[in-house]
This record gives sequence, C-alpha cells and structure tokens, in this order.
Amino acid sequence: MLSFGQRILVVLVRFANNWLQKLYNWLNADETIQKYSKGWNLNRISKLSAAALRLAIFEIMYCPDIPDTVAANEAVTL
Repeated sequence: MLSFGQRILVVLVRFANNWLQKLYNWLNADETIQKYSKGWNLNRISKLSAAALRLAIFEIMYCPDIPDTVAANEAVTL
C-alpha cells in the first residue's frame, strides 16, 4: 500500500501529465488554424483574433464538456 506522500505524488504526476498534454494540444492549434484558414497566413491574423481562435479550437477538440457552439460563440464574442 502506498503511503500518503506517495499517493499525493501519484496525483500530482497525473495532474502534471494531463496539463502537459493539454499544453501540447494548445501549441498544435496553430496547425489547425493554418489548415482551415484559406487564403490567410497566420501572420496576417491579429494576435487577439489568433488567441481567440486557439482557445475555440482547443475547447472544441479537447474539452468535451464544453459544447462546440459555446466555444465558437466565445471566440466570436472575444
């Protein structure tokens, strides 16, 4: 049986791994933006618009608890 400290360590490692995976997915959002933005280079999109797109893409692809319509609406509102 694991000690209390070992159980805490296991939880922390799982938490960190989950967030590192999400960060990796976040960084790959630029590829998705580039793939679907016909006639637009990512450099031509304002930094604020690109950030809103990244957030929406991340939420749509990796956050199943957030409805796609909500993620898209948030991006448009921003």
